[in-house]
Amino acid sequence: MKVAGLGIDCSGFVYQTLKYAFDRVGYPEMLEDSVEWPDTLGQRNEYRASIKSFTGGASRIIQPFETQSMDIIVIKSPTGEKYSHMALVLKENEGLRVTQSVIGQVPTGVHVSSLRIENSLPQFGFRPNLTEPWEELYGAGRLEFRRLEVF
Repeated sequence: MKVAGLGIDCSGFVYQTLKYAFDRVGYPEMLEDSVEWPDTLGQRNEYRASIKSFTGGASRIIQPFETQSMDIIVIKSPTGEKYSHMALVLKENEGLRVTQSVIGQVPTGVHVSSLRIENSLPQFGFRPNLTEPWEELYGAGRLEFRRLEVF
């Protein structure tokens, strides 16, 4: 989205939201030290954070029933070779919410929707316009729930 001049992309949005949360609790360096940064001459910001920065050693796969606020959701490309999108899980009142910055849905921008776990399977409260439903992506092994390994 940022390339098209439409705002912040999914990984930049997740990074900025997590950065705000870590700053608020007084541990900004914990996020910075946990994310796997590309070799960018020390530049660490939403423009350098990529989906790859949050996967690999920066996080571990969890089961949907383990999901809690500040976990991330990543989607693999159709070939499964790389990641194509990410979102952040937040808690609102007694329920979980998925927050994401999207271009593949009308309208584009930041979206917040519900997330329920029923019989250990995720149920998402939105339907993407340009991709398969996320429940199908999870069933096909293309959607992962991940928890950051915070240092």
